Amino acid sequence: MRLNFITLLFFLSSVETNAQQKFWVFFTDKEGVEFDPYTYFDEKAIQRRLREGLSIYDMSDFPVNANYIDQVKMLADSIGAVSRWFNAVSSYISDDKFSAIASLPCVLRMEPVCEYQTELSSSEQNWEPDEPDLEKIRFGQIESLGAYSFRKRNIDGAGVRIAILDAGFKGFQTAGPLKHLRESNRVIATYDFIGNKKFVFDFSDHGTEVTTCVAGILDDKRYGMATGSEFLLARTERSRGGTRTDEDHWIASLEWADKWGADMINSSLGYTIQLYFRHQLDGQHSMISRAATMAISKGIMVISSAGNEGQSNWELISVPADADSVLTIGAIDPWTGMHSDFSSYGPTFDLRMKPNLVAFGYAVVEQNGEEYLASGTSFAAPLVAGLAACIRQQNPNWTCQELFQNIECSGHLYPYYDYAHGHGIPNAKYFTEDYTEPLNCPECFKLEYNKKYGSSWEGYGPSLRVELDTLCLQGLIPVKMEDWENLENYSEKAPLWYFHLAEADGFIQQYFVAEASNEMKLFYLDKIPNDSRILRIFYDGHHIVIPVSQIAMKDE
Repeated sequence: MRLNFITLLFFLSSVETNAQQKFWVFFTDKEGVEFDPYTYFDEKAIQRRLREGLSIYDMSDFPVNANYIDQVKMLADSIGAVSRWFNAVSSYISDDKFSAIASLPCVLRMEPVCEYQTELSSSEQNWEPDEPDLEKIRFGQIESLGAYSFRKRNIDGAGVRIAILDAGFKGFQTAGPLKHLRESNRVIATYDFIGNKKFVFDFSDHGTEVTTCVAGILDDKRYGMATGSEFLLARTERSRGGTRTDEDHWIASLEWADKWGADMINSSLGYTIQLYFRHQLDGQHSMISRAATMAISKGIMVISSAGNEGQSNWELISVPADADSVLTIGAIDPWTGMHSDFSSYGPTFDLRMKPNLVAFGYAVVEQNGEEYLASGTSFAAPLVAGLAACIRQQNPNWTCQELFQNIECSGHLYPYYDYAHGHGIPNAKYFTEDYTEPLNCPECFKLEYNKKYGSSWEGYGPSLRVELDTLCLQGLIPVKMEDWENLENYSEKAPLWYFHLAEADGFIQQYFVAEASNEMKLFYLDKIPNDSRILRIFYDGHHIVIPVSQIAMKDE
């Protein structure tokens, strides 16, 4: 908190002392402008609006009044992005011109354009094998999502248009796993919002790695699930990792993707908030999060990496991952099936669950004929984006919100959730007859308050005892984590024990995830008066959801 305070003070002082600063200039209205959606939008954008039941003449899509822009241009040092959605233009404005622009009759208000520290890929895990089995990980990164269930039905995301917002696509034109996209002309449009040009195949290979995780295939080796999809490629960041980016580039790319008929957007860019306090991580304060919400309201699914702040002082998700209907993806590692150390945690400040889901945070990609391991939530998000594209192909009439809700429900832990794993790993089987619904199995878990295991805390009575022995009686033999490496492939789920204790409104008071072994037989939970809390437990496809007040008391 102290660091953020100092940063904010530095920013405020810079507004007063710097020769120029970048601002959003918001206008009062759109009077006198004309708009023909049939000449402005790609046909797929029109179809999406019709599917969502939206007007194709929504005022937010009308252009900004050119005369208003000219008035600002005459006083500003330079003009940046123009946002139809926010009826605003970004501008570099010197100190002596600020008041003159703010007093223009057409100007509603002015806000500084925020800069964000970007975190694209580099993430350190406490442990990984010296020589990771790349073939095993490559197979697991999509088969953990149930890829075969769609593949045998020829569902590959065909006809779905995905926008990739990233720092560059160096190597895209020669990458083997993306050859099928080039040969079939399925890169529909490209644009570099930093350089204001169409060429994006330079600067960083991060976007190429990300696209590989969405749709890569080479010699029948699959890196992503949406091998049949179409793509829009946008460069919105200056370089790979550790640089600052202006939010207006990202917002402009969203509006561009909307115009070109994007069905979904993948943003594998963790915007670490530098100019906000933690209490503003609510999906409302950041312009980027508000823009993501606007895109979703227009029927575009927005899939965002949770961020790589899990081991930093910040720890929490970044923007736009805090926006309510953004599908926020955290990371697990292939070797344990547990939360990756670097993956950012939830919840949002207003206590909404984030991340929504998780996928492998280590993924195999290929460049220059060589495979290598990339790490970060940057790669978990596009793996899920590939799955989402296949689900969209299978269910073309679903609204964006229906797609979001069903993907969440496909998480392997659902209805359990926590602030590290969300609802777990989504799975294609949920959308086919291959699906086996998790069993609500109260008899699998022995739950009782027992005075014998009393709390050491004064003022409270007996504690809750939960035994795993009954799992063995159901044929669910707990497996130790040391045996996980010997499983056939990483697509199998680790035999983990998930527990959370939540308030009635869903906020989790405490949760943990642990190796299930024969030695782990109980944990303790104090019994309190008028207890309204909810206990959720998940183990190997079996779960229980029970009010704590309904757990029986045993005297001995």
